[in-house]
Amino acid sequence: MDKRIQADVLCDFHSGKISDVSETDNGIMLTIVMFEYYTYPYTVLKCELINCREFLLELEGGVYIKDLHEFKKYEIEMQNAEIRNSKLVVSCEVEGKWSSIHIETETIKVYDELNTEISPLDLYILTGDSNGIDFHIREKTKKRTSYTGESVKFDERVMDDLRDKEQYWPRYEQKGPKKPVDLLIGLDEYGVKMFYEQEIKQLINICDGLLSTYITDSLYDQKIRYFAEELKKLCEQAVLNHKWVEAIGD
Repeated sequence: MDKRIQADVLCDFHSGKISDVSETDNGIMLTIVMFEYYTYPYTVLKCELINCREFLLELEGGVYIKDLHEFKKYEIEMQNAEIRNSKLVVSCEVEGKWSSIHIETETIKVYDELNTEISPLDLYILTGDSNGIDFHIREKTKKRTSYTGESVKFDERVMDDLRDKEQYWPRYEQKGPKKPVDLLIGLDEYGVKMFYEQEIKQLINICDGLLSTYITDSLYDQKIRYFAEELKKLCEQAVLNHKWVEAIGD
């Protein structure tokens, strides 16, 4: 499994607390309690590090913990994960102090409480709380109003992937020609944008383009398709009910 995908998988455990660490025949199993922060179908998820070559907790002050039994002495809350010097580094909070877990592993598998394997895409959908832009259907009024129905999250990781694939920043910096998809990927992550009838139809066309372009089985293409499908449904619902769509950044 590509390290970037491993980092994405570990990011999906954001705010989960490691309740147990144990060895398996294949590597190391983390038991992660999720229910304190979000409402999931499962209160506990298991993350197996297959053929794990390094699993190291770095505490504040340069203290390193390698013994798995020592891990059980600490309350570890997982945060974000990144690739640093070709290794996975998971930021975490340990007893109120910032620390990190360094991981070198071949691949990662995730299981629910019944030991049923969860795919990386299903895990992403299941956990689904991250920074990004929220799309809502709203009434046709410029006055502040309540939203109707479900919202769709444009995850910042998915947005970054799309910007890279569509070469958005090089075109933006060089004042190059715009693409239709820029209406979507050019949104301000911290701003608010109202889409009226014509632009909502443009969003639907953009979603169709994404669905026909990003067709591989890679996790990144799967996430793009999932987002495009959900946004298209929301936009079609807005058109059907003669409403607008509003995008609100975090």
